Amino acid sequence: NQIEKAYGPNNSILDNCHVRVSFATNDERTAKRVSDALGTATEMRAMKNYAGHRLSPWLGHLMVSRQETARQLMTPGEIMQLPPSDEIVMVAGTPPIRAK
Repeated sequence: NQIEKAYGPNNSILDNCHVRVSFATNDERTAKRVSDALGTATEMRAMKNYAGHRLSPWLGHLMVSRQETARQLMTPGEIMQLPPSDEIVMVAGTPPIRAK
């Protein structure tokens, strides 16, 4: 990209920006950089396991387990598919904002 051509691959310019605004991109490397900058979120996932005969109206046991899993806040694919009216605003020290 243009910044890398002008300043080299160390990204010192990008790494020291206090405010970064990103729109949809066609470049996979840029989308990955934005996705990595957004970080991850944790969510609870419930899994259900049934024990017993499937044709029985009453199953013998129902086991529900919950697990906390990490997920990217936005994947590179989701960033590449942002509508033209949406943008991602990242201000140092605050959570990212998806704005219109």
